[in-house]
Amino acid sequence: MGDFGRGTHYSVLRVPIWQDEWLSPLPQGALLDFAVIWDEDHDERVMQVIEELYFSGLLGPVRFVGERKGSLTGHRETAHRGRRCTLHQPRQDDC
Repeated sequence: MGDFGRGTHYSVLRVPIWQDEWLSPLPQGALLDFAVIWDEDHDERVMQVIEELYFSGLLGPVRFVGERKGSLTGHRETAHRGRRCTLHQPRQDDC
């Protein structure tokens, strides 16, 4: 766990995955490192969302999930046309 100051801190988690960032099957499992950024109250309900993504096979594209004052923000990294798309964006052709 690391500290950004003023109560904000982060954890880096590692999980096995079987899909790449485009949710295509991998020839063999891989390990995904992603960050959880917490505010000072460390609301652990964020883990319920992460577990839901994981058990639904949707965690592969996620690079970080942030929790702040009861709101959840996610970011997924894609190399598709050089765009970065956040989880809360409406689905677009290039995200």
